[in-house]
Amino acid sequence: MGYYMRYFIPKSAQPLTLPQICDGIIAINTNYAIQIDSTDPNFGDIAYGERILGEIEINTIGDEIFEEETEDFLALLNHSQDEQKQVVIQTIQSAGQIVAISAIWRDGDADDADVVHNHLDPLWDWLDEHYNGMLHRDADGFYHGQTLILEMNVRI
Repeated sequence: MGYYMRYFIPKSAQPLTLPQICDGIIAINTNYAIQIDSTDPNFGDIAYGERILGEIEINTIGDEIFEEETEDFLALLNHSQDEQKQVVIQTIQSAGQIVAISAIWRDGDADDADVVHNHLDPLWDWLDEHYNGMLHRDADGFYHGQTLILEMNVRI
């Protein structure tokens, strides 16, 4: 089981592709790369130098995985007592795409996990700057920018 991070992009935004993400993060630092799967243009590996950070995928409204994940999140949020849940629910309901990363680090190695997170943060910042969406981190919660808006310690 991987550690997942998902960025919810609004329906109102222009559809995003992996090559666009690749161009965006390479503009930040040329050490980044995305190796796009030859059989699925919405799936690939994201790397920093020789280091694979994880698998990256774009899921779009209507895709089975998009529908399943949004339904799962909305079902969990219905049980939350947090007053911020409505903001999160509205953001998920207005999403048209999800950029998902299954992050990879050495099991039990918190320092290695920090390295991966630190190298992925510029991607989330770039998405915030261009798409004004919301990030979810497994076992952590939902973020707007760097601000945790709803803690949620479950994993989907």
